[in-house]
Amino acid sequence: MIPTAIPLAPAPVPVWRISRSMVLKASDGNVDALSCVFIQQNTTIAVPDVWLAFQDTTGSYMISQYIESAATLESAWPTLDEETKGNVIGQLSDYVKQLRQLEGRPAHPDPVLPVPSTGPCFGLCEPGPFESLQELFDFFDHKRHVFNKLGGNVNPYQFPDETRLVFVHQDLNPRNLLVDKDERLWIIDWKNSGFYPECFEYCAVFLQAGDGVYQNLEDLAQRELDVIGNQHESFGRLVRSIRWVLTNASQL
Repeated sequence: MIPTAIPLAPAPVPVWRISRSMVLKASDGNVDALSCVFIQQNTTIAVPDVWLAFQDTTGSYMISQYIESAATLESAWPTLDEETKGNVIGQLSDYVKQLRQLEGRPAHPDPVLPVPSTGPCFGLCEPGPFESLQELFDFFDHKRHVFNKLGGNVNPYQFPDETRLVFVHQDLNPRNLLVDKDERLWIIDWKNSGFYPECFEYCAVFLQAGDGVYQNLEDLAQRELDVIGNQHESFGRLVRSIRWVLTNASQL
């Protein structure tokens, strides 16, 4: 590792500041880097510039922009006044709307690369790539059946007929939301992103709020869920109900 690097985040996804303007981040592949580039090219969402993504014998890495004078919402939210909080949430609402205008290939849910899907909605399963939207639906229904065979009692979930594939970050937790000195909101860590039903955005925040990721930030979690859309709560409850199977019986 570069001797002068300053650790910014520990494992499992370590990040080092390697210059005044650059960070080096370990990753599981190129989804994070390519998603940032895709978002920059198609939206006004503030994401770090990405200058290089590469692999060596120790793993995959990306070199990207260090956001100067910015703090995560995990640390900054309690210090913000109500007007600033409203401004930040207003930006997040606009960002979510822009993501939902980015539609994927019809009937092909996946990240920006044809690789397995990851993120809170999938637990430890990493399924896919999916060949169709129905295959994605069937994945969750199969896990529900497995859960019920193990003694659970979860009713089927019916995805709406008009379900669209839109771009989803799938990890909008307060550690991945930065606010800078000008109160501009930045979104980082796009490794779980891809084209999925929009309910996945709600589900990820819903699950993480239940996991304590928003400890002492419950009002932030609720405001995020409100702008993402509470109509998706039933999908979040389904995934939370079968989460043991998604996490501990991923091969079934």
